[in-house]
Amino acid sequence: MNKKMFFLVIFLVGYMGFALAQDAADKKASPSLKFSSTACDPGLEAFDRRSRVPESIISTDWVSEKELSVVAYVRTYCSKVEMTGDYEINGNTLILKYRITWGDAFSRCMCAHKLVYDLTGIEKKDYNVTIERVR
Repeated sequence: MNKKMFFLVIFLVGYMGFALAQDAADKKASPSLKFSSTACDPGLEAFDRRSRVPESIISTDWVSEKELSVVAYVRTYCSKVEMTGDYEINGNTLILKYRITWGDAFSRCMCAHKLVYDLTGIEKKDYNVTIERVR
């Protein structure tokens, strides 16, 4: 084998190894999350003022093969609150997480706040979707 052929073989083997490693890294990349929340939303049909359920999933929709949109509600105080969201995937369970931060004003009334979790790059499968508060 001459030198040119040897270097060509080495280059091809190295390139194939890089391509396989890149493909594996792409498959392991975490889905990206776009989270949003609304202030008190009186139009939420899923919310019942007599209910003691603090949170619930309203809908789970696949937008595309790699995009999942989940809408939920959280029952909390009417005063100015800030919500942040995150998620965790554990097997077939998708755990949606939220944190509530209260402002200076505090009220005694309760209302529903809509939370929207848009996940891009998520593997399409039948997830058991749950929601939990992070304190």
